[in-house]
Amino acid sequence: MKLGLKLLRYAWGIKTTLLSGGIFFLLGLLSFTMSVQTWYLGGYLLMVLAVYPAQLLSSLTVSNLVQTSPWKKALQTSVPTALTAGAFALTYGGALIISLLRLNARPEMREDMVMILVLFAFEIFLIMTYCGIAYKTYVLGTALFIIVFVIGSSVIQIGAALGVFRGVSVFVAACSGFAAMLLGSAVQYGLSLMLYKRALSKNAQYAGLRKYI
Repeated sequence: MKLGLKLLRYAWGIKTTLLSGGIFFLLGLLSFTMSVQTWYLGGYLLMVLAVYPAQLLSSLTVSNLVQTSPWKKALQTSVPTALTAGAFALTYGGALIISLLRLNARPEMREDMVMILVLFAFEIFLIMTYCGIAYKTYVLGTALFIIVFVIGSSVIQIGAALGVFRGVSVFVAACSGFAAMLLGSAVQYGLSLMLYKRALSKNAQYAGLRKYI
């Protein structure tokens, strides 16, 4: 984790990434706090921010210095996994605190909040799984991500409409997000180990970096 954080300052396109991340954060925070109708959208935008550290770190693995470094394997497996998990702990933790404050003001929203927290948990696991394969199989990984995301989100929302989560407590729903982080970390790390020897996918990198791959 410390190694990854130290190296991020040297990442390709860090200024552009920070700018886009700031825009996502502001849009997510506004959507998440201003209206019940945009609660889920705002939370999703905040969750997406968690992929930025791994994306930045991935840009560094293109350099010859990293390719010949004894840290090469760690920088493509354990370090990005730790950064992604840490980022999700911050984004999900923040979203959870805001959600609990909103629930305290409007207790009639309990069932809606339980569904949204379950959606967040699903997205955390899915995004971490995606991070484990995207930088080596970008096109296939992205296609699978979209398909699973659409199907999974729809199933959860249909289940909520049918009352599946009626007996689920807010505490259990909140804990599901942290459980998703633990399971997602294991899956992300395992997939990155399996694909470690594969070449980096050009499509997963910034346009200026692709000529070096």
